[in-house]
Amino acid sequence: PESYPTTLFPEISEFAKNAPYEYDGARVLVYGETISRKEEYHKLAVYFRRPASFWNNLPLAATFEQLVAGLARRAVTSGTSRNARRSHVRNR
Repeated sequence: PESYPTTLFPEISEFAKNAPYEYDGARVLVYGETISRKEEYHKLAVYFRRPASFWNNLPLAATFEQLVAGLARRAVTSGTSRNARRSHVRNR
């Protein structure tokens, strides 16, 4: 944050330096600034990268997998019934 040509509050700089992260290697900070006519406008957010096991153990993960499987089944079923209707119309 110090390399960016702006007036950061010390709290923001401290937060950026000490925000937790769960990946190997150097710390990566995503930072953006929006220009306004009157003053600087900062958008600061923290992104946490979690291992796949974390997401797979959430109850929502199973629900999402079930939703995707259900949508796939419906797509196959509706495609089959459409084809059956088309062949029925052609055979008349």
